[in-house]
Amino acid sequence: MLLGARGGDAKPLTGSDRNVVYDNDFSYASGTGIQAGASEDNVLVRNRLDGCRHGIQADHSRRTLIAGNTMAGCLNDGISIECGQGNRIVHNDIRGGTRGVHLGLRALRPAARAALEKAGDISSSGNVLLGNDILSDGIAVSLVGDRGVVVRWNQLFGRNAVFQFGPETTPGPIEHNLFRGPRSTSRPAPPLIRGASFPLSPTNQRRGRLTAPEGMDLESLDEVLRLVRPAPRLPRRPEAPGRGPKRLPKDAPKGRDQIRIGPWGPLEPGDD
Repeated sequence: MLLGARGGDAKPLTGSDRNVVYDNDFSYASGTGIQAGASEDNVLVRNRLDGCRHGIQADHSRRTLIAGNTMAGCLNDGISIECGQGNRIVHNDIRGGTRGVHLGLRALRPAARAALEKAGDISSSGNVLLGNDILSDGIAVSLVGDRGVVVRWNQLFGRNAVFQFGPETTPGPIEHNLFRGPRSTSRPAPPLIRGASFPLSPTNQRRGRLTAPEGMDLESLDEVLRLVRPAPRLPRRPEAPGRGPKRLPKDAPKGRDQIRIGPWGPLEPGDD
């Protein structure tokens, strides 16, 4: 689903603002399940986005609420936002993929960056990750040049690393999270952090085996079996005449290998 679009590197950004996307099934999209770029104040709640290339992309977005969505087996990122400000990623369930959540800056040519900066803020700043369950095949949370992100009450596992901090990253508080690693000694313990190292609050907890950067004492983090955190408070389904959840029937074929293309595009389930 496309809500917002962006121009080229030197063209103005355009978007679609103040939309509500609630309780839909966008699974197995050949590209991105929901794309909400260059937009403001969108609400993306309780959608299913399994098996997409990217679950949700919201580059250059501001104040987007991404809450209560589930995505499993996305090929690349679960949620990716480049150059976004004040976005809230809350109580999502993300499993698989090369990166669970990615926040950061775009690689731009100097002339393109100057043109976009004239149109507005292109930083990655003021974002919030709260109460998410992220079990990634690669990196759980990737931050590249992001400033001031709040990471709180999340359960995080990454087969390659829990966090990846790129250049010029300056995170805000990282606290009350549960960092998970394998409990079996037959599997290698992934690093807690790749890239630059930052102090972590002792309010964080761990479960299983992880490695830490030099100077960081993982033993100081309590080992627990279950993360206790506040209950989610998600928006209710909006009342709109003639509207309702858009989900596939339970017996519909599922998976990217089940996509059928007709002369005018993808076929609906049951079509010849």
